[in-house]
Amino acid sequence: MGKLFKDKKNLALFFSISVVLALVWMYAFTGSPRGVSEPAQPSGDIFISGQTVSNKNLSLSDYPNTVIIIDFWATWCPPCVAEIPHFVELQNKYGSKGLQIIGISLDKDISLIPPFIKDKNINYPIVLGTTLSEKGFGKVTSIPTTFILDRNHKIIKKIVGYKPIEFFESIINPLL
Repeated sequence: MGKLFKDKKNLALFFSISVVLALVWMYAFTGSPRGVSEPAQPSGDIFISGQTVSNKNLSLSDYPNTVIIIDFWATWCPPCVAEIPHFVELQNKYGSKGLQIIGISLDKDISLIPPFIKDKNINYPIVLGTTLSEKGFGKVTSIPTTFILDRNHKIIKKIVGYKPIEFFESIINPLL
């Protein structure tokens, strides 16, 4: 290895490539360059409807007077996969208090989703992004992207990137 880096050009090239790879890896595993919580954006009427993996139609109107967490995710997204156990736990802990998690899978190959749901013990409905009809959420440009809606289905918070369970609990507890 010493011979390789005797030439300063080789050392500079190695360093440059290492930095680029580190940045690409960091971006890929955070889902977003900032991983921030964005303020809710007033968007008028909120509407979401689609077909679940179990071939049922789902709409926000199915959950009146319910706090909703809507999670846009995919099976190939490491930070999305890391958040799923949080959502399973939140659904278990707060479902009886008026919380409903809804996952929106953005996978193009929908055959991957049912075994993934089983493997991760997902206990909330997953809507196929390919069947999604929505209004009021704006453009989802990075995943995971999560929206928290109050009991009147108004967007309270838009979160881009991975967040720990305590972050979600701090937002939903006052709403329940």
